[in-house]
Amino acid sequence: MLACIEHFFIDNFSIIIDEESTGISDAADNNASDFCYFDKETGVISVKSADVVENVILCDLNGRLLLSEDGSEVEASALSDGIYIVRVQTVSGNVQYCKVSISK
Repeated sequence: MLACIEHFFIDNFSIIIDEESTGISDAADNNASDFCYFDKETGVISVKSADVVENVILCDLNGRLLLSEDGSEVEASALSDGIYIVRVQTVSGNVQYCKVSISK
């Protein structure tokens, strides 16, 4: 039985790291494009997940922690335009990453 340790998305690839092997699959199979997005009107990054989202962490491309919120939304209107990494943890313990672009 494979136990998934990490699963994150970069551009159009899903990278899954587990105890037995590392694999790269097409993100279209995982609906990655609907996973997280920035709403220009509200300034909020929202996360869609089949599971209940426990918390969302936003980091810059250098890995610095910028924001952390419980739930499936992060208020990001104060951030500069750019590309950020979003770490999402669900109540079942799954952790996923996505890239989000902020452009106001």
